[in-house]
Amino acid sequence: MCNIQLAFHTLLAFCFTLQGCTKLLTFLLAFVGTLILEINFDRIEGGNLYGISIFCGNWIWVYQFFTLIIFAWKWNEWMWPFKHFNWGRTEWSNVLIGIVLALVGGIFGILHTAYKFNNKVIEKEGMAGSIMILSCVAPLGFVWWQAKRLNPRGGEVSV
Repeated sequence: MCNIQLAFHTLLAFCFTLQGCTKLLTFLLAFVGTLILEINFDRIEGGNLYGISIFCGNWIWVYQFFTLIIFAWKWNEWMWPFKHFNWGRTEWSNVLIGIVLALVGGIFGILHTAYKFNNKVIEKEGMAGSIMILSCVAPLGFVWWQAKRLNPRGGEVSV
């Protein structure tokens, strides 16, 4: 196997672990929810207030994408600078920030959709995107609980 095949095999194998599956689920929910909001409310009058929900969703999926790759390829030789980070403490605090952003973005999107686009054709897309961002709270909460359980004092975590 060449290095690229090995890297994709490692990434795919990590996605079938419990932590990798929750990270992938969070990534997909936030990415699709943000994509729905960005596509549908880009040029609609009153849709520019979805910027808060889009920012929250973008932060979640970008962070989940990077941690998915970093945790899957943790011991690769070309990732050597990342071995010096305290990933237990970083994961715990950033997932907590992600939970807060998912709550803020999802609730704001739902309230904005109900107030501004009530009984309009585009209401379902606004609700779907906002609920997808809000539903990131469940897998992020699980990852947060797991990071806290595996790393109660913020030391090194074997992931």
